Amino acid sequence: MILKVNILASREDLVHLDAILAVSDTTQPFGIRKRAILETFYSSAIRASELSTVSLHDIDRDRKLLVIGHGKGDKPRWSPISTTAFAWIDRRINEVRPANARSISGSYLFLGQRKPANDATLPPCHTRSLAKNV
Repeated sequence: MILKVNILASREDLVHLDAILAVSDTTQPFGIRKRAILETFYSSAIRASELSTVSLHDIDRDRKLLVIGHGKGDKPRWSPISTTAFAWIDRRINEVRPANARSISGSYLFLGQRKPANDATLPPCHTRSLAKNV
């Protein structure tokens, strides 16, 4: 028995996706951060726990890949990422991150809103709630 699989998204799916991505107020720093997170989720199929530990060094622009150093089972993997997601990540890095980074931030791409002294990364629970609340 051969199953037919619909790989392409329908027009309705794309309208819903556009509506989800448009929720972010990209005139504000938090909106740029939120949009970069959502674009990264959508284009790379990264898990919340993996996104919270992505560093600036994990972005391979030449091959358009996101290097996920600690994937499921603590195994590294590579995930393709869209040009659109790269554009939002660049905005995040250039416009928002410099104002939020501190000496403890290290090279993490997405920093948490509240930065306790021992952890400046974005908590996985925040990325999950962000995806659910959109």
